[in-house]
Amino acid sequence: KETTVSPRVAVQFFFSDTLQFFASAQKGYKSPTYNIVNFFTDPDPVDREEATAVEVGMKSEWFDGGLRLNSALFHTEIDGLLTAIVAIPSGGIVSFRNAGSAKIKGAEVDMQWQPMPEWNPGLVIAGGATYLDAFYTDYRDGAGFDDDTGLYFGSDSLTGDTSRDFTGNRIVRTPRFTSNVSLNQFLDLGRWGAMEVGVDYYYNSGYNTTPQNSPFYVQDQYELWDARLSYFYDPLGLQLTAFVKNAKDKDYFQSILQQDFGRTVTLAPPRLYGLRLKWDFDALF
Repeated sequence: KETTVSPRVAVQFFFSDTLQFFASAQKGYKSPTYNIVNFFTDPDPVDREEATAVEVGMKSEWFDGGLRLNSALFHTEIDGLLTAIVAIPSGGIVSFRNAGSAKIKGAEVDMQWQPMPEWNPGLVIAGGATYLDAFYTDYRDGAGFDDDTGLYFGSDSLTGDTSRDFTGNRIVRTPRFTSNVSLNQFLDLGRWGAMEVGVDYYYNSGYNTTPQNSPFYVQDQYELWDARLSYFYDPLGLQLTAFVKNAKDKDYFQSILQQDFGRTVTLAPPRLYGLRLKWDFDALF
């Protein structure tokens, strides 16, 4: 049985009709649980995860609404951060553990811009970027697999290889830098309908998938390009889109799983072409 209170306080200040500053503080929880499938030990409890986050930021519009620009700085402290591992002592299924504490500091910015609202109102550029400095500040009871022997180590290890200190390692799946840019061009074809051309770019600086930060479980930096071409015919409610995702056929991982028998990886989808048809029947009536 668990009882929690999750408070949140936020303030907003409107400097003008197009410029807003804000700040917030909040606390959140993930419920505690049990690892119930253990071969060599009794079911063990996993403590709750508790996060305290503060954020300050700005939302704004410039050039008569032609440019929307938002930014934020944030700081999160986490006690009992949940981590997961797959190992034979836990029955070969995912078991959870608590890191002592962790900290995430970061900044983000996003924008949407019409650079030529008079000459070419259909051209829109959007983008954003996020920076994360995320690391374990106290994680002395870490479990994993030795990079040299491949053998499991942890408090329930059968080989006597006890827990290791992961303090100072980066938090799993937290890339230091990500960014995205989209360019969209809308073309009005009059009684023939309309078209839209779009190109999307995404950058990820890479991240580790294990708390021990093993070099064998790293997703390296990668970039993705997508594109699409859409045709709209409003009298019939039709929208036809041709698209390509991962246009440069970049190899990257959808998941990397660490377990007793080595590394299990799932590749993300390769280059993908397709057609999408949307038909709004209400337009006919």
